[in-house]
Amino acid sequence: MKNIIIYIFLLLTYSSIAIADQKIVYIDIDYIITNSIAGKQINNHLANIKNSTIDEFKNIEKNLKDKEKNILAKKNIIDENKYKLEVSAINQELKSYNDKRLKFAKSFEQKKINFTKIILETLNPIISEYVNKNKIGLVLPKKNIIVGKKKLDITSIIIEDLNNKLKTINFNE
Repeated sequence: MKNIIIYIFLLLTYSSIAIADQKIVYIDIDYIITNSIAGKQINNHLANIKNSTIDEFKNIEKNLKDKEKNILAKKNIIDENKYKLEVSAINQELKSYNDKRLKFAKSFEQKKINFTKIILETLNPIISEYVNKNKIGLVLPKKNIIVGKKKLDITSIIIEDLNNKLKTINFNE
């Protein structure tokens, strides 16, 4: 019985020493994606697409509202059948407009995902290489860290490596 207790004590002591020997760091992936050179290019590109499309959508909305006001103004003047046809045509345009907006939103989100994948595909080998070179046992995401020493944050090192490796993004893919 005494041997079992000693064995358990040694086992627990050895495993805690092995765990304490592991180097743990953390990284802010969101910061890297947003503030790297490629990330800034992606954000600017997506903002340009979004702004130009929003302007286009505002023009379409304005035209639809003008048409609706025009039809409402003619409601008592024109024939009821013609009024219904014009209302039906406006409703069809409105449906088409809503479909176009939904299609744009899905397409925009897919572009965002695809561009982020490009960064992550380049980032993963950089992090792996850093981990292997510096004999790091565990890398945690910064968003899951409550308190940690600043020297354990490898974000700036990784973002520098990413900026050296991925300077531009090809948006014509």
